[in-house]
Amino acid sequence: MPSTKVHTALKGVSLREGLSRVGRTNDMLPPREDDKVAGRIARRFVVALEQGIQDHEYKPSRASFVYVPKTRLATRPAALLTLADRVVYETLVEPMRPKIEKFLVSESAVLWPRGVTTEKRWNDFEEAPLDVG
Repeated sequence: MPSTKVHTALKGVSLREGLSRVGRTNDMLPPREDDKVAGRIARRFVVALEQGIQDHEYKPSRASFVYVPKTRLATRPAALLTLADRVVYETLVEPMRPKIEKFLVSESAVLWPRGVTTEKRWNDFEEAPLDVG
């Protein structure tokens, strides 16, 4: 996405909330150093990112890939994005979550992931066959 489109899409939007949503580690991916960004460093990071977007200098980086183990010795690729790209992506997607949710099958069929942010429900998924009825 060219920087002018990112600039337009993010005009008037705070990236601080996006940073707070991506700061959590992902249990399926290796930990990243930038997952620990907090406090004054986080504020400076967001200010610099917002300035880069405003000046049309922000350009997404190419993702790097790791292979996540699956059953029977198989793997699947998982993209690792830079912190800046994760913050921009999260900030762009957040307003669309309610609309995405409307088009998904019911929560009784798909527990997670959902359009709206929800907690992972692995235990509910694993225990579902044991439920009566």
